[in-house]
This record gives sequence, C-alpha cells and structure tokens, in this order.
Amino acid sequence: TLALITTLVLASLAVAAAPKTDNPNTLFFHANALYGDEHYAEAATDYEKILASGRESGNLYFNLGNAYFKAGDRGRAILNYERALRLLPSDPDLHANLSYARSLSGESDDEPIYARLLFPLAGRMTSDGLLLGASLAYTALMLLLILGRLVPVTQRIAARSAIVAGCLLAVLLTSGAYRLFAIDLPPYAVVVADKETTVRFEPSDNGTAHYSAKPGTVLRLLAEREGWAQVSRSDGQRGWIEAKALARL
Repeated sequence: TLALITTLVLASLAVAAAPKTDNPNTLFFHANALYGDEHYAEAATDYEKILASGRESGNLYFNLGNAYFKAGDRGRAILNYERALRLLPSDPDLHANLSYARSLSGESDDEPIYARLLFPLAGRMTSDGLLLGASLAYTALMLLLILGRLVPVTQRIAARSAIVAGCLLAVLLTSGAYRLFAIDLPPYAVVVADKETTVRFEPSDNGTAHYSAKPGTVLRLLAEREGWAQVSRSDGQRGWIEAKALARL
C-alpha cells in the first residue's frame, strides 16, 4: 500500500512538472527553465511549439535564437534573431547577439552607409512605429500652422516649431518608405543548413558553382523552381541554391 501511494505521488508530481502543450504560457516558462538548466535543444523545441500554436513575439524569437545559438545551430539562431529584429528593431541585447552571431558566420553587420545617413530611423523603428510617428508629426505641423495663423502673437514661435515638425515628418516618412520597400516587403531567407551550401549558376546539382553561403547568411529570394531558389546576396551576386537549405524570414 505504501509503495502504491508513493508511486501515485511521484506520478502526480511528474504530471504537474510536465509542460501543458496546449498552454503557450506554461510552455514558455518551461522552455526558459530548460534554457536555464542548459538544455538548449529541448528549450528550442518548446519555443518552436509555441510558434506552431500561432503565438509570436519579438521576445519569443529572441529566446529561440539564443537557444539555437547555445545548441550550436548558428543558422537557425540568426534566422530567429532576424525575425526578432523585425519586431524589436531597437533592442540593444538583440543587436549585440545578432552582431556576434553574424561575425562568426563572416557576415557584415553594417547597414549601407547611405541608408544610415538618409534613413536614420529605418533600422531602429518598426514600420508601424514610423507611420504612427509620421501621423503625429503631421498633426503637430497642421496645428502649429493653424495656431500661427489664428493667433498672430505666436506666429514666430509657431513657424519655428512648424519647421522642426516638418523636418521630423520628412525623416519619419522617408525612413518608413525605405524600411517598407527595402526591409519588410522583399522576401528574404536565411541559410539554415548545418554547413556551407553551394550557390550555383543553374538550378541543378550539376550546375556550375558560383559561391558558397555559410549557415546564417541572409539572402534575398528572387524566384523558386522545383526545389531550388534563386537568391541574391548583399553584393548583388545572384545564383541558385537548394530550397531545403533555406528558411524564410
């Protein structure tokens, strides 16, 4: 009888300790505990289950990227860091981890100089944030112009403030347009194969090798054909790579 009671108690404890797969919050905390105990692959599995349930967030992708990085899967680590970056573009820890992972893959971490000069907010705010900021700047500009017209005594200060609001509006709009058309809308993929993958001139196993893409390399998707993807890397070099070596951002 004592043995039976002990068995039932242990079974109850095991059930209580096991994550409920239909509860994303429970899975998240369980995955964090696994990560803390250095069970990185298992933690990644739990994070992936949460994503499969339809939940996503920048923090979830960030944690998943950390788990894959610790587990030695650099390609999927960068994939999920990049996904997190779409949602948390100003997070300093994310930038630091992604920069380090990219450096290990031989990838450049720098935005184009022209982008940083002409569109300074594109890499630090989401498209929604830029659109909201532009709407607020436009509203402020209109109110200042109306104020200067209706209250002559405030005309000088209203005019100066309107210039500031107009400049801010221009920066927000141009940064938003650049982010939308250069970052958010174009299809990108990351090499998640566990070794360097050959990019060929033709979509064939016998195609002439063009260059190699390391795990974690971000490529722009141009076309797909029968298990192959036409891609372009940051320097504009195009080629064909096996689709199974990629995962879409």
